[in-house]
Amino acid sequence: WQVARQHPKAFLTKNLGQDPLFIEKILSNLDDEMMQLLQQHPLIQELTEFLDLVAYSEVLA
Repeated sequence: WQVARQHPKAFLTKNLGQDPLFIEKILSNLDDEMMQLLQQHPLIQELTEFLDLVAYSEVLA
């Protein structure tokens, strides 16, 4: 999850395949303002908190 947060393009490439057109279409439509809006959405915040908790739990295990 941390890799996805810090390096979204690398994460998507690894998990969705090597087709750069597909990934570029997704990422090119997200500017900084849109990313901030998405990060403030309650669903995204809940997902982030959940994934952080799971990642933290795995570190402790």
